Amino acid sequence: SQLDSEAVRINDLAVAPDNTLVIATNLGVFGVKDNAIVKRLTHKETVLEEIKKVFVDKNNRWWYVNKYLVGYYYDEDTYKAVSAIELPTA
Repeated sequence: SQLDSEAVRINDLAVAPDNTLVIATNLGVFGVKDNAIVKRLTHKETVLEEIKKVFVDKNNRWWYVNKYLVGYYYDEDTYKAVSAIELPTA
């Protein structure tokens, strides 16, 4: 499993039109359908850590919010940051 060695904390969830359960977690956003993980959005694609809220709109876009940005995932690995702050460099 993708999560065997990682502790996952669920922060929010929503249901997509195709009945995929979209789950916001500390490790990114997960899509679960028929008891299987069908999609995992992680920080490798965008800044997706500590996701606090998810929302699925009528166009099946998976909106997500964390302390850095508001963005969405849509159809075959399309990501869009709608609002983001620039992080200071150390």
